[in-house]
Amino acid sequence: ERCRKIGIACPILPGLMPIQSYAGFKRMVAFCKTKVPQNVLDELEKIKDDEQAVKDYGVKQCIEMCREIIAAKVTPGLHFYTLNLEVSVMKIVDRLGLID
Repeated sequence: ERCRKIGIACPILPGLMPIQSYAGFKRMVAFCKTKVPQNVLDELEKIKDDEQAVKDYGVKQCIEMCREIIAAKVTPGLHFYTLNLEVSVMKIVDRLGLID
């Protein structure tokens, strides 16, 4: 809404980057100065030493966010950051039913 108020009329796509590793998550949060809900931090803390559990959690979280974004009908699409780690993103788009 704020973008439209100042005259930005082009489509705006949310960028989503699933959590791939605990260390990478911590680095990105610090680098971007991102606020993370405490429940997410708590859940990740429990599984931080299990690489596959962290990836699975990242997929689950990203699917939940995508569903909320899609349901809100505020964007014409989604943009995924894979960082050459496409397996999680492919799981996400598959489970959302975005690909055949």
